Amino acid sequence: MADILAVPISFFFDGLTPGSPEEIVLRERMEQPETLELIRLYYAFRDRRVREQFLELVKAVAERVPRREAAAQHRPGRRARR
Repeated sequence: MADILAVPISFFFDGLTPGSPEEIVLRERMEQPETLELIRLYYAFRDRRVREQFLELVKAVAERVPRREAAAQHRPGRRARR
């Protein structure tokens, strides 16, 4: 695209800020392979009710994990303990 428009690639990113540390962490989490796999698997359930039940299950499990522990386990570049 940059070649076609005869502009440097940086042209498309002018004025963009990297965001707050929280936004950066959230973006990095969303780009993790396991996050993408979870989303693909979620939408593989054709039955909407099954998706809703699965979502409720994930929420229930997440509520049992202390927030600090969950944040530490899911830092980008770190593998979750098993």
